[in-house]
Amino acid sequence: MGLSLLPGALNDNIFEATGNVNQNIIIAGTTGVVMLIAIILSLRVPQLKKALKVSSIVIALIVGSAVATAMGRFDWSTVQQAHWFSLPKFTSLHYA
Repeated sequence: MGLSLLPGALNDNIFEATGNVNQNIIIAGTTGVVMLIAIILSLRVPQLKKALKVSSIVIALIVGSAVATAMGRFDWSTVQQAHWFSLPKFTSLHYA
């Protein structure tokens, strides 16, 4: 299942995404390498096993976002405008 989704992921997120293809490859590669390092460390260092197994994806996303921000590819305006706390917006059961 995972390998069958790989062509779509590569096309949508790297080759056909907006911006420079080289920058997209750098961001995706950095994120992937950081996640692999976190997973390898969780297997090799028993003290970090639980923490890194649970948080390896979050760590990779944070590092990938930092790299994208440094390259000028990440827009923080929606994050800045978001409320710290809010209630969910309930809608009626209308599916039209």
